[in-house]
Amino acid sequence: MTTELCLDHVGIVVPDLEAARQAYDRLGFRLTPRSPHEGRLTPDGPVETWGSGNHCAMFRRGYLELLGITDPSKHHEHLKERLGRYQGLQLVALGCADAAAVRTRWAGAHHDLRPVAEVSRAVPQAAGGSRPATFRIVYLDDQFPEAMLFAIEHVDPDALWQPELLSQPNAVTALRGVTIVSPDPRATAGRLRDLGLDGAPAAGGWRVPLALGGWIDLMAPSDVEARFAGETPPAVPSAIAVTYEVADIDATARHLVGADIAFEPGDGCLRVPAKYAQGCVIEFVTPGMGGGA
Repeated sequence: MTTELCLDHVGIVVPDLEAARQAYDRLGFRLTPRSPHEGRLTPDGPVETWGSGNHCAMFRRGYLELLGITDPSKHHEHLKERLGRYQGLQLVALGCADAAAVRTRWAGAHHDLRPVAEVSRAVPQAAGGSRPATFRIVYLDDQFPEAMLFAIEHVDPDALWQPELLSQPNAVTALRGVTIVSPDPRATAGRLRDLGLDGAPAAGGWRVPLALGGWIDLMAPSDVEARFAGETPPAVPSAIAVTYEVADIDATARHLVGADIAFEPGDGCLRVPAKYAQGCVIEFVTPGMGGGA
């Protein structure tokens, strides 16, 4: 099995899931109903609810996840820890065909990786009801402090990528990239290279393209102002921005104007400040545009 990867989805971690849903609805993302997470807390333990849930926006390539605590009495210490650092873009999921093969590849650089985790949740269906979906995940835990970077294998992709959900009011068709602020982009690029992800210097930092689609940009704090004028990283290191491809940039602009959302226009790119998007800068780009670095 191949260990080639794509940018599968990004996760915005929030303290108030309903407020996040309203914000992203206003931004023009068609969001799924709330879905609770469940799974085994230990390899041989029972399947149980985790006290967290999400809303997703599905694209032809990739998706967006809004993730928050839904039951404070349940298991969610990892979300508490992340929210203790900052609210915003924290999860970067790399899609794969075989999680076990990725774990074998990554174990060459990280010898103490956990076994592949199996997680499931009931996914609401546009036609009514829900379908179970299972995911196999390779976690890096604290070995990549810039973001919660992990690999994910979708066992039941049809449960998520429902045709009725793919048309977005803001014209988004694909997840293109994420931007991470690192105190030492070269060192971060080196750790990604250890995982088989080769990058190269680019304007304002490094770009790490993914073999099956998407990219990760790395930049130093001193370079943030040049690309994201007026924005401040929520922490260092941290993930600061996500880039989406749109089918019609004019339609995207019309939606933002109609929703009274300020944006910075550019050549084939619209940039929305983090204050509108739960702490995450958003870039909307036309096909072929790189979104910055």
